[in-house]
Amino acid sequence: MKKVLIFMLCALMLTSCAVLGTLAAEETTAEETTTATEDTTAAPTFDPLHIVFNSSLTGKKNIVEGANGLGKGGISKTDAWEGYKIVISETDDPHMGVNFSAYIKKTENQPVMIENTPFIVIRVLAEEILFDDFEIYYCAGDVVTFTEDCKTASDIPIDNGNGELFFIFDLTDDAQGTLNNLRIDITGAEEDAEMYITDIALFATEDDALNWCGYEEPETQETEPQETETEAEVTTPAEDEEIQTAPPANTDDKKDGCGSVLSAGLVTVSMIALGAVCIKKKD
Repeated sequence: MKKVLIFMLCALMLTSCAVLGTLAAEETTAEETTTATEDTTAAPTFDPLHIVFNSSLTGKKNIVEGANGLGKGGISKTDAWEGYKIVISETDDPHMGVNFSAYIKKTENQPVMIENTPFIVIRVLAEEILFDDFEIYYCAGDVVTFTEDCKTASDIPIDNGNGELFFIFDLTDDAQGTLNNLRIDITGAEEDAEMYITDIALFATEDDALNWCGYEEPETQETEPQETETEAEVTTPAEDEEIQTAPPANTDDKKDGCGSVLSAGLVTVSMIALGAVCIKKKD
């Protein structure tokens, strides 16, 4: 009988060790999976409907050309901003060209049909607003040179604060075919004005363009009648006492897991102690 009890105690100890080891391994595996997920970084993409002026457009993928009245520029990055930096060196017709055909070819995308996405948005960052507005010339379809017939001005820019401006251009019924080139004119700019062009995005509808800019229509506020004391909900002392004495819900899953492991260990120790007492009494 003594040998049987000793054998049972040994079996309980081995089972307890196996259970604790399995729980610890599961927690370690979960932590490693979370860490691997956080370290995953997506590769940069080139969207023909959203050109982002960042470091991926330097070198062979540079699509800015035909600048006039601009100081030495290019893709530049500060602590907070990144984009194509513009410094106005001459106030007489400062502008820059963006070659869409080259962008499509270099990024292996399909051409953009301007009638499908006629709303063009240019996002600009500037510490000081030292210019009036933007104009664009566009070449689409069979049009290969910039003319006065293919020019449009933006509406009043959307100002989101902190130097962030969005200029929206509507080419509905004005252009057809493949978008080949754009020329961006910074009208009314003062000399030495600095800015960053960060994005050029195209949209099918004006609502899509406004949503991307973060624009929201101002809501009309309606005055609601004030609630009188007789209509207000009164909380009785009994209800107050019940609310104060209600225990908070336990939502900490990790603590529950540790409690389960501790409970399993205590049960095993208790069973081992009980077996030892039985052996002693048998002797």
